[in-house]
Amino acid sequence: MKIVELARPVHHAPDNPVLERLRRMGGLSAEDIDAFQRSLYPPRRLAPRATMMAELRFPTVQRALISGWAGRVRILSDGRRQLIELFIPGDIVQVASSTAAASPNDLVVALTEVASCAIEPTIWDEAPFQQLGRRLDWMATALLRNQVMRLGRQSAYERLGHLLLELRERQAAAGGDVRNVIAMPLTQEMLGETLGLTTVHLNRTMQQLRREMMVRSTRLGMELPDPETLARVTDYQPIEG
Repeated sequence: MKIVELARPVHHAPDNPVLERLRRMGGLSAEDIDAFQRSLYPPRRLAPRATMMAELRFPTVQRALISGWAGRVRILSDGRRQLIELFIPGDIVQVASSTAAASPNDLVVALTEVASCAIEPTIWDEAPFQQLGRRLDWMATALLRNQVMRLGRQSAYERLGHLLLELRERQAAAGGDVRNVIAMPLTQEMLGETLGLTTVHLNRTMQQLRREMMVRSTRLGMELPDPETLARVTDYQPIEG
């Protein structure tokens, strides 16, 4: 396997959310984790609203999201925006090449300041990572199906509660707070763009969740005091069953 040799190791810190997510998924040895770590290019930082364009020679590039939040967006001709996918620390994001990224459709943009590392694509040719790649693809499909279901069949209350539970599960999988607190750097406008709601409707729905003690704001983020009840009323099913 051809691994890019770096002048210094990239993100050997134990709290790297991408490496932590791989460890928790299981099936990889310590040597495999180290090989994946060596496949990461030096990190690149982007300001909010910047497009995550590929600067490398590959037709498409995957980036390991180390910090910050990003989203895949579709922009309509009148400027309206739909956030199709949310990417959080620990996710592996496939972004378009620099030539394709000029299109206004299906861009991956930084929603906050982000730091991400391009991944050497030959890592996925190795046996331990082929199965992992298929599992990550399955999980990405499951998240997309969740989004379709939320937008197609759920009320505003159900959409917001369901999304918060999904983010809670995803953050825990990447080594985030295993209690019921979700880091929430998104504005209500961004949440509305994700859930197909106006900012006014989103705000009213959030207030209803707060009144019913399903959501509580803390200095660390957004707490879900009773996730079991919220999962029942929003029909939330864990991503990995």
